[in-house]
Amino acid sequence: MVVAEKGENMRKILLLLIITLIPSISIADVSVGSFNIKNWGWNNDKDEARVAEILRRFDIIAVQEVMNDKAVENMVAILNKTTEKEWQQMSSHPVGRGGYKEQYAFIWNDNVRYDSGAVVYIDDRDIYAREPLSAKFVSNKTGFGFALANVHITFGDSVSDREEEIRSLSSYWDWLEEVYPDTPRILAGDFNLWSTHDYFRPLVSKANVAIESGATTLSPTDGKYANLYDNIFYDSSVNVTDSGIFTFPQKFGMTHKEARSLVSDHVPVYITIGSATVDTSKLDGVIKEVEIIGISCIDINTSHKQDLMKLPRVGEARAGDIVDGRPWGSVGELTKIKGIGAKTVDKIRKHPDLCK
Repeated sequence: MVVAEKGENMRKILLLLIITLIPSISIADVSVGSFNIKNWGWNNDKDEARVAEILRRFDIIAVQEVMNDKAVENMVAILNKTTEKEWQQMSSHPVGRGGYKEQYAFIWNDNVRYDSGAVVYIDDRDIYAREPLSAKFVSNKTGFGFALANVHITFGDSVSDREEEIRSLSSYWDWLEEVYPDTPRILAGDFNLWSTHDYFRPLVSKANVAIESGATTLSPTDGKYANLYDNIFYDSSVNVTDSGIFTFPQKFGMTHKEARSLVSDHVPVYITIGSATVDTSKLDGVIKEVEIIGISCIDINTSHKQDLMKLPRVGEARAGDIVDGRPWGSVGELTKIKGIGAKTVDKIRKHPDLCK
């Protein structure tokens, strides 16, 4: 009897040791997406109803190529008005080199809440053209916390232009662990390169890759996809139960030409954690009527070249000069640009779309 009890106690101890030694798997019941919405926020006739139809499928989504805060704010207003969920958002400040800058954004519903640590990476070595954005979020269903990072790797003139940023993602991955200790990490974005490329070896030695086949960029040829540039990397402690590419053109019955023009030349990628799911059924136009808040005015310090070219006597070259000369203290300073005189400045001041 005593021997039997000792044997049973020993089995319990061994079982406890085994359980302790098994790596813990984090359950969140959250779907995480990533979507490069090309030049989102320019006056380029985006079909915001279709964008909303796509975004509402995910609990939280990392967005790249945001051109202004208003695009994200308007989308959250649309989602709050047309879905049963409550939505929130955060955007980074504009990041980039030279005259071109863009923002990152996170958009999430009430299955998730922002916890802490929203930060744009402090890139002391100036490796990244667009320093990544990250923040810690928590599942409202389970209390599971995770750090989500959002990155858009530079494209450049050749693949070699991407090498430094992609190889440095391994160091960035370690930095995320320092900033969010004891927190599972997820890195999402547009990497402008397949994850099987040698440049990714330092990162994939530490993180799992969600999407290993398929493609996420739309070829101009209808029905064809070109490259697997968009992806999600995650800790082994994250219980990823599904991953995929959301081919919205087929779901909408759109040609690739229409999709590239009205939505994006990329499609979203996603992972599900725990029991979460992503509705990949046909997009049936649930969100039909939305109020679109366009760019209210043209700002010589923040608007893109395409918008600046709407001003009197401002063509592509002068628009580039305006961008290169930023910041401007006033419209009157534009006379410093060759070919823009006092009369042209006066016409620009009187233009109805100029920010007053």
